[in-house]
Amino acid sequence: MKKHIVSMIVVGALCASTLFGKVEGQFGVCSHPFAPRERNIIEPLFDKMQQAKSSWLRTDFVWSIIERKKGEYNFSVYDNIVDKLAQRNISVLGIITAGGIKGMGAEKNSEEWSAYIRATVNHFKGRVDHWEIINEHDHPVHIVTTDENKGRGYGKLLKIAYKAVKEANPDAKVLYGGLAMTKQDYIEESLKVAGDSYDIMNFHTYPAPNMPEARLEKLMDILNKSMQKYGGKKPVWLTEIGSTTPEYTADNAKIVRACLKRLGLKQAHTKFYGLQEDTNENMKKKTQAYFPKAKFVNTAKYTDIKKLPVPSVLVLPTGQSFNHKYGADVVDYVRRGGTLLYSGGGFPFYFNKDKGKHYPILRKMGVDLNYHWRIDKKMPATFTSKNFYPMPEFKKLTKSNLPRLRGCNYTENLLRAGDEFIPVCKIKWNNAEYTSVAIYKFNSEFKGNAIFISSADNGNYMTEEFQAIFLTHYMMYGVANGIDKMFNYNFRSHGEVSAYEGHFGIVRKDMSEKPAFSSFIFMTDILDGAKDVFYNFDTTATLTSMKWTAKNDAKVSAYFTRKGEVDTLVKIPAECRIFNHLGVEISKDKFKIEKTANGDVEMTFTANIKPIFVISKAK
Repeated sequence: MKKHIVSMIVVGALCASTLFGKVEGQFGVCSHPFAPRERNIIEPLFDKMQQAKSSWLRTDFVWSIIERKKGEYNFSVYDNIVDKLAQRNISVLGIITAGGIKGMGAEKNSEEWSAYIRATVNHFKGRVDHWEIINEHDHPVHIVTTDENKGRGYGKLLKIAYKAVKEANPDAKVLYGGLAMTKQDYIEESLKVAGDSYDIMNFHTYPAPNMPEARLEKLMDILNKSMQKYGGKKPVWLTEIGSTTPEYTADNAKIVRACLKRLGLKQAHTKFYGLQEDTNENMKKKTQAYFPKAKFVNTAKYTDIKKLPVPSVLVLPTGQSFNHKYGADVVDYVRRGGTLLYSGGGFPFYFNKDKGKHYPILRKMGVDLNYHWRIDKKMPATFTSKNFYPMPEFKKLTKSNLPRLRGCNYTENLLRAGDEFIPVCKIKWNNAEYTSVAIYKFNSEFKGNAIFISSADNGNYMTEEFQAIFLTHYMMYGVANGIDKMFNYNFRSHGEVSAYEGHFGIVRKDMSEKPAFSSFIFMTDILDGAKDVFYNFDTTATLTSMKWTAKNDAKVSAYFTRKGEVDTLVKIPAECRIFNHLGVEISKDKFKIEKTANGDVEMTFTANIKPIFVISKAK
């Protein structure tokens, strides 16, 4: 590996560096203390947030909870929440919601909506002074406007809400609603209408399992260009970022079993293998959850695929990645009589984990798949139960059994004579129908089967250990690159809704701490109130370094990579302490540390994605 030489004071060969001033109270969390799953545990929940040193809690101030009867406002639920947070010195970012009682909505009942906003903001004046206008209004599943131009429609609502907030509390700050998709045309269309009717720009992103920097760079560029074009740059908050950590996901179990039954495969008489290699999922537990009556469940590595017995079922991991070096093996497995099952958060075999050529696995099998952007650039990436339905022979599958589905279309166009295409579930869009869940029952030179369920609920999770590393990366990037405040979604893993949604959070359902809890505390300690921040990313290698002065005047330097490893030589102060990403001090004996002839102290180590922090007191 190439050795990278870095000085704490002067860093050479750098192609990106940014200097920003002091930032305080920068880190918060998201939670739903008004909801049944947390309503009765808010005291220990808020105690844990205080222990985590969170400065903020972001939560919905639900219109239909506050105004249960038209014209009558009851704030008791939120008074209790806000007061208990104030006792713990935690500020509140309130979300104005768009849906009221009896089908009322922000757009069609704008006067009532404005009244709810004014009443709420006025009631909490001095206690809650930051208000976000509608969460993820640009998400395809959130219909907040009937305007064909969705950005324009939201811009009108933002303008109405801004006026109502300022009438109730001129000192309050209005946040543009957290963007889920962050598309430049949508933002610009909204700002054409809303103009200056917001104080703070706001977005969300969930780049896991990839590291966050590249995604954040892209989105910040979009936001800054859009703001500059319409009114000028404003502060930017990132009010949702995080990763989910289920041990495995089997949310689609009922549809998986229905597909297996259609093929005549009985759980008790079939061998099942979960592809374990190169995945964070516990594939044995996932496969057992799918097929609880199975008598044989085991795991398989890529190298095992070519020798798996048939008939059997090979269950692929939830993600979209596959090592295409073994593409021919998986095609041959289906040819020999094996059944391939993909029930994941996207499209099978989409990413190649091998550095070699992309192998056309689907086409070799006779599977034709069109992605939503190839069907039509305007086709949504995700569809809810309002826009899809099971085929008649799968009528026992209720919509509650079905996941959110990806926009795509599996077809029979490449099938050989004798092969059968079995649509399981179709989506409706733009006066047409597309198959997003399909079975391929082969009876040609191929003797096996393939089941494809392209869902949207469970694609970007990671292990608890990796979650902690991921968190340190986004917190450092945000501080160094102009994101004023960041909120981790979610604070607590409630374990409900779905495996995907239920395992966000830095504490578990029982409030026990994930490793990311320790990382959040440590990063808050050393980053909140940081000044003289200098962030350096060298695109000629993998090394990233960052230095800053902490609020206690300690000098901090961090060294890490966005991927891979690089041998690194850095100059360090003679008197310093070294910590890992969990805030645990590392003995200097773990590093090669030498004093040079001119008196400098140098440390040699192998940098990787786990940041190393060198901390010393100011001179």
